[in-house]
Amino acid sequence: MKQEETLATSHKSLIDSILEIMIKNGIGRTTMDHISSTLKISKRTLYEIFSSKDSLIAEVIKAYNTNLADKHLEIAQTSNNEIEALLKIFLYSRDIINHMDIGFYHDMDAFYMRNHENSRETQFIYLKNMLALVENGVKNGLFREDINYLVHFRMLVLQMESLKRFEQTFPSDITLLDVYDTVCVSFVRGIASEKGMKVIDKFLSKHPELVRKIPLNQVSPRIEGQR
Repeated sequence: MKQEETLATSHKSLIDSILEIMIKNGIGRTTMDHISSTLKISKRTLYEIFSSKDSLIAEVIKAYNTNLADKHLEIAQTSNNEIEALLKIFLYSRDIINHMDIGFYHDMDAFYMRNHENSRETQFIYLKNMLALVENGVKNGLFREDINYLVHFRMLVLQMESLKRFEQTFPSDITLLDVYDTVCVSFVRGIASEKGMKVIDKFLSKHPELVRKIPLNQVSPRIEGQR
């Protein structure tokens, strides 16, 4: 039993290490040679563990989603209230995005297009956890009661998906984090009660990076690709 636990721990550690490499470099640009040289492990050993690069990618993306769900749960359980939890979850994902090669997101998109079942399962788990969090927040008077939360969160998922192609829509003077922050803060403000808004304002006063203001006269209205 101990040997099996040790092997499982070692396998998870390997997957997490490969995930870290792919987040920084993108999935498509991370070759088996790159993994081998970075982790000081032979390609032969890698192919003994993973039958192909596709199977490795599938495990890595599964680990990414599992780690994310586990972290969200941990944040929810240790936060002072549901709004703080939601904002901390957004802040955690923001940090990942800030250190992520955009190619990782693009490659995940391509993976999900080939594996629809994985995409549906990931969205189901995300929605289930978020709806449970909001339900408690409604009971505690932090979120509004007159909102269709299932629709709102599905719309949020769509907006997050669109971030993978943000450079096709926004001019170069607007960054990915600018768009992410605006989507997240607007979402939470849109579902908060009057009591909840006070919690949001207090949280944002401690995290001014989430509400970076760009003077209107410094922002180009031009959509990327237009002349």
